[in-house]
Amino acid sequence: MTSFATMALGPLIIYLGYQAYIMGVEILVAEKVLMGMGTLVCFLGAMALLCLIFDYTNGLLYYFYAALIVIIFISVFALGASMMQDDIRTWVDKNWDKVRTKAAGYDMEEFKLYIGSEIQSLAAFSLTVDLLLITGCITVTRLIGPSIKRSLLSVLNLFLVVLGSALFVISLYSRWHSSYTELPVWTNYIFSLVGVLMMGLASLGYYASVRNRRVLITIYTIVLSVIALFVLMAGCGFIMTSSTVIAKLSADWPEISAELGKSGYEIDKQEFGQQLKMNFKFAGLFGVVSFCVLMLALLGALVMIRDLKKRERDKAWMS
Repeated sequence: MTSFATMALGPLIIYLGYQAYIMGVEILVAEKVLMGMGTLVCFLGAMALLCLIFDYTNGLLYYFYAALIVIIFISVFALGASMMQDDIRTWVDKNWDKVRTKAAGYDMEEFKLYIGSEIQSLAAFSLTVDLLLITGCITVTRLIGPSIKRSLLSVLNLFLVVLGSALFVISLYSRWHSSYTELPVWTNYIFSLVGVLMMGLASLGYYASVRNRRVLITIYTIVLSVIALFVLMAGCGFIMTSSTVIAKLSADWPEISAELGKSGYEIDKQEFGQQLKMNFKFAGLFGVVSFCVLMLALLGALVMIRDLKKRERDKAWMS
């Protein structure tokens, strides 16, 4: 039932992305991401149905992990769209001459209200899809729980390698852009350090999970908890820094403009500030995504520690 419902809601997400495309605001509401997520949601629903019909355990395992990642990204995407409503209205104000040709029948204020209602629809659909996917994950856990327990920590550590490298790249990108201003860069340094640590920690976690080393997994759990805290701090720091961008640019624009000119950039203050603000918000949201995956890895480690303790107690009892 949840798979059928998921397949029905996927096309609605695709439709929202297509509406964003034909209205000419594809840059701000990421229409390609919306259509891609809608397609993936449809695929996951169909995959779950086929795996249930043909009793394909490995397919259900793939569904479980893919659904976890989709839940995180859809939730953060909806959160980001809600956070950026003011940015979208500002963008419409600045680019109305371009947008009005695709928004026939709307004046500027009506169009901004329309965009706001579309974002609210996105949030509602995202919540519904999340609930359906969560229900699907719980059901799959009941069906193939032992297979998930055996593979959970190993698979999540592979995700951590990817996210760690992405955090490191984002920190370099953000540091390069913030070098034109005097904005605080402590968030960049945290992301750089955490990215390297996540890649090393993922290797340790993978080895410990394959070898069933409880001491190593315990160390992994402690370090992972500390890293998750720092990632959350840095993500929130990026989002808070985004609110100070415009004021900082206004105070130091002559010097910043000169630096941009030396680097070959010709851009006005408002446009540069808006781009920089969006970059910081997206970096912060990616930090939130990373924190969610770290929490999943922490959960996997705690489950494995519990199972290893139980195995040791059973072995001692039998001896």
